Amino acid sequence: MKKIKIGDKLKTKHGVIAITGIEMVEPGESDGGIPMTHIWECDKGRCVFDLENGYWAYGDESETAS
Repeated sequence: MKKIKIGDKLKTKHGVIAITGIEMVEPGESDGGIPMTHIWECDKGRCVFDLENGYWAYGDESETAS
């Protein structure tokens, strides 16, 4: 299994951008989660990612960039 961590790049609707923050949230929520430094890729859909360009992205709407 692959880990996703702060500094990794995600392919999002905003482009390929580095992660500056990860927050794991309850299903159906988008705020008030637990800050994380890394997650397993299988948990990506439960997370909101802060991006270095100031935007954020839902995990289920993004892909890891290789």
